[in-house]
Amino acid sequence: MSRRYFRPDSSARFPLRAAGNLWARNDFPERITKEIAASPLNEKPGYVYSDLSFIMYPRFVQRVSGKTIDRYVKDEIYRPLGATTLGYNPTRRFPLSRIVPTEYDSLFRHSQLHGTVHDEGAALLGGLSGHAGLFGNANDLAKLVQLYAWNGKYGGQQLLKPETVAEYTRCQFCPDNRRALGFDRPAADPIVNSAKSVSQQSYGHTGYTGTYFWFDPKEELMCIVLTNRVNPTRRNNKITELSVRSGVLQVALESIQQARKQAVESTVPKEN
Repeated sequence: MSRRYFRPDSSARFPLRAAGNLWARNDFPERITKEIAASPLNEKPGYVYSDLSFIMYPRFVQRVSGKTIDRYVKDEIYRPLGATTLGYNPTRRFPLSRIVPTEYDSLFRHSQLHGTVHDEGAALLGGLSGHAGLFGNANDLAKLVQLYAWNGKYGGQQLLKPETVAEYTRCQFCPDNRRALGFDRPAADPIVNSAKSVSQQSYGHTGYTGTYFWFDPKEELMCIVLTNRVNPTRRNNKITELSVRSGVLQVALESIQQARKQAVESTVPKEN
């Protein structure tokens, strides 16, 4: 690891924590921003898997609000939700015993990642990015998804505009691109990311490290699955190959549909 860019201890010049005992130089965010600005646009329209825009969002948030992304989402979203575990850089708030370790990084950080963001790019941004680095438990994630389900309202507070939720969850470029602005939507083969019984109004997110949420407004159902598929290595892709997350969602949908069927049958008069 080059001492020109990384040091084992923090300092004014190396303030960005990339791993437990690895601190990155303070100019990495600016370097990354310049690389994004210089990246070419596709000559032909179409979907490309890329986090470039999400990496830029924290800069926009800070420019408009005057707050860093972690402070902004805490003040404006997580605290009003009572979602106390959601946030960035969890070691500043919790002991390691409460944080699940992820991958052993044998290429970049050469250590077991525990309490620092798994994504390499987000690590060079000090753990603060729009595309990775958010930690939390299932209960608090459920509060956030419920906020979306209730069109931006929670606990009597309108935290997001209903039209904003609608815009960011609808398919923008169907049929060529299934995705919404902020979320994924059912694929042509739904077991890829959702489930065969899911409605076309549903949306969610499949996280690289094995996390998952999906919300189906038709069934008023949210499904949250938090796994750790990159421990000990990202080479393990069984969660996708076996359709674990979409399988859990399918079971939940079938349970609701079966319960509804039984409820209807119980109200039908029968001859004694």
